[in-house]
Amino acid sequence: MRKLGRRIRRHPLTLLIAVLGMLALAAGSTSALVAPSESTGVSSLPVRVNAVLSPESRENTSVIVQNNSAKSTTIVMDFYTPAGVLIPLASQIHADVAAWSTRTFTQSLNQGLLPGFRGVGVLSSEQPLNALLLREVMSPGEIRSYAIHNAYAESGERVALPFVANQLMEGELGEILNTRFSIANAGLEVACVTITYKMVPGRGQTAANGSTTFIHSPGPSDVCPEGGIAIAVSGQLTIAPESSEMTSAISPWTTNSLMSVIIDSTQPVTVVADIFRGDDHSAQLGSYNGFVVSESESTQDDISKRMIIPLSQKLVNDYWTELAITNPWNVTASATITYLGKVTEDAERNVELAFDITVPAGSGITHSVLDSEDIPDGFIGWATVTADLPLAVVILRSKAAGSGDIHSYSAANGVPWEKASTTAKFPLIFRNAHAEGGAKGDNSWVSIAVEDGGTANIRLVSVNNPTSGAKGCGTLKLYQTTVTVSGSFFFDQGAEDKHKTGLGATPECLTGGMAIMSDKPIVALGGFTSDRHNGDNDALYNAFR
Repeated sequence: MRKLGRRIRRHPLTLLIAVLGMLALAAGSTSALVAPSESTGVSSLPVRVNAVLSPESRENTSVIVQNNSAKSTTIVMDFYTPAGVLIPLASQIHADVAAWSTRTFTQSLNQGLLPGFRGVGVLSSEQPLNALLLREVMSPGEIRSYAIHNAYAESGERVALPFVANQLMEGELGEILNTRFSIANAGLEVACVTITYKMVPGRGQTAANGSTTFIHSPGPSDVCPEGGIAIAVSGQLTIAPESSEMTSAISPWTTNSLMSVIIDSTQPVTVVADIFRGDDHSAQLGSYNGFVVSESESTQDDISKRMIIPLSQKLVNDYWTELAITNPWNVTASATITYLGKVTEDAERNVELAFDITVPAGSGITHSVLDSEDIPDGFIGWATVTADLPLAVVILRSKAAGSGDIHSYSAANGVPWEKASTTAKFPLIFRNAHAEGGAKGDNSWVSIAVEDGGTANIRLVSVNNPTSGAKGCGTLKLYQTTVTVSGSFFFDQGAEDKHKTGLGATPECLTGGMAIMSDKPIVALGGFTSDRHNGDNDALYNAFR
């Protein structure tokens, strides 16, 4: 097996975020208040994200940043065009940010950015940061879609995307699923990028026993003498089903296909994928991080021979999960997916089911809980993917549309077992925030899996933010509780049972954050849901360690 020798760059003080389509999209409007490019004195060290759903949609982003240290700090956010040009008038500074506290950078309120701006945001600080990018898309008919995305201070020269759809036509209603992805240059020189698309067998136009490879890599040029797509320093490239002024199109030969994508670069890059569906029947949006791929035996990248998925469900309140798995190596991988958990209507019934799979070289497969009748309806728990080669795994969480309802869709990254930790941090925790009339408002949930499948004693601490403006949330308050978890547990902050909220209480309202301490390594996901607006109001993100 070929050793790639790709390096990972870690930047503890700065996060580079690709934020496309951050303001309400105006047709043909891509300008910003651009002054001469000058250094702001802030070092540009990376981690990224992306955006833009469809020309007729309005899209905004906000970045929630947490000071992840015991010292106060200054947090700066700078903005760049896709070509890497600094926009000095848009830079924002929050000084003297207290230990563990958060600040929000809302792009729609930034007077230095004009409507239609799409580009790159760089967060800088003297102290470590946790950052989430929140994306809201307003489609025709006031239908809203949400996604949450982690911003990590890591980048690499090879990145895997397990789920990239190009006009994938599946489902009884003929829904069309698409993906766009953005590649942001986190290096100090121009990045020359090669993109390899490998069709997933059995999905869309691809036969169950077939696959086709497409390579996107222009020939030699002045900036890329060995070939490749050139991306400027602090710049980005966005690939989408259709080309526009700000995006390049996926090859039309891949129409009605699901693909596994490998990105190779001469400089470290960060990559984010947005999965979206915008037909007449639904409005869906889910985002996940690209997986940094290093040498096969590395324990520092985003892939592993044992990947942990902290949440798996089959028709629990109509939610179900699917895994997209990529093998970035040039030999076939043998793997086993194991589902572990219980059945919601029968708490005494334990479930442990294993499925052997083969993942083609350089390609991927998908596996849904709906694929097997052996997995009982009402199953909730977690899953692992163990293999003879390190793999990348994405979790997709969906909710089938009921009568008059709209599909829900969200995505997050599977986690290498080596990255399990005794701490998990969640910057977004809600309980009945902005509830009004018959609506419960914004709520959150947290799903935890014990890395070895055993029993862990955990302590959950949550803090309410009194400045949120949400009715009933105006008091600074601390919530603490201890729980013993066997295997996995799903804490629902919106539940009416205090033993299920993870708060040890059922407050009228809560907006804030949560930290979990465990006596054994755990892996966790955070989720958001809301009934305030019509549309896809669910989102997923990975807990910070």
